[in-house]
This record gives sequence, structure tokens and C-alpha cells, in this order.
Amino acid sequence: MDDLRAVPKSRPAQVREVALDRGSDERYDTITEGLESSLNSLCGAGVFGDMFSKASTHKIDATTPMAFDLSRISQAENDLRAATLMACWSAGFGTVTTSNMLADDGVIERQRFLVILDELWNTLAAGPGIVDQVNALTRLNREWGVGQIMASHTPSDLKAVKDEADRGRRTRGGASVDVRKLRG
Repeated sequence: MDDLRAVPKSRPAQVREVALDRGSDERYDTITEGLESSLNSLCGAGVFGDMFSKASTHKIDATTPMAFDLSRISQAENDLRAATLMACWSAGFGTVTTSNMLADDGVIERQRFLVILDELWNTLAAGPGIVDQVNALTRLNREWGVGQIMASHTPSDLKAVKDEADRGRRTRGGASVDVRKLRG
């Protein structure tokens, strides 16, 4: 991983071309800063590096129900909780995608999945761009035959979105919120 982390720092022509830096080192540094930060985190540096740079302690089995337990992360650590939720949701959706691709190729029998994204409010409050991240993760689930439940405390939790541009995207495209009270 350290070899990969060194690539953007060495400014190779192939990366500069993709970055569209127009020959400017300053522009290149600005464009690749996010990439370098992400790579540093994957190597154990940065705010979340210690958590995300280590091997998983549990292997995901797509044939059994699973849940990710975040109870050991303090409620006060909002950014860490949001990053962990996104990482867990990504791992879950990645497992669903892999299972569906294997079924498409006839390797395994097709399964149906119901994915529950709990504590959505915590993630939406994380910062700019998060609405697009959640959208990218969840957008095409119906095409894969995946049921999805996004759970939060109240519809007003959608107001937790910090970034004004993101607030406009949270309900774009005619999306609606269907709130149902469950009776005991």
C-alpha cells in the first residue's frame, strides 16, 4: 500500500494526464490532495486510519443474515460513526452485488436481499457530498431485486444535512417519504 501511496507524490505523466493539471504542479497538488488523503487513511494515518487500515475480524457470508454493531463507537464521534456506517453499508452492498453477479454467471443460486440502513440521520449530517454518496450506494437496488429500508428517527432528520447543495438533492427527482406508524 505504501507503494501505491507514493504514486501521486511522484507526479507520473499518466496521473498528470488524467488529473488534467495542465502542467501546473500547484493544480496537480490540489486535484490529487483528496486521493492522497484517502490513501493515507487506508495506510493507517489520519482521523480514521486506525480503524480502516486493519484486516476485518469477520468474513461476510451472503447466505446468512448479518448486522454491523457500532455500539462501541461513542455517539459523540459523529464523523467516525458516519464513516463507519458508510463503510459497513458499502461492504454489505458489495456482498449483494457479488452474489448477484455470481448468480448471473450460474455459479450460485440467486438470492433475494433486504438491506436496512439504520441511523441514516447520523450519516446525512456528516458533511458535504454525503447525500450523493448515499445515493450512489443505493440508487440501483431495485434493478438487482434488493429491498431496502432506510431508518431514521423522524422525517425531520432529513434536515440534518449540513450542506445547502446537498439539502436540495435529498428529495430531488420526485422522491417522497412514506411514513407509516407501526401498531403494536
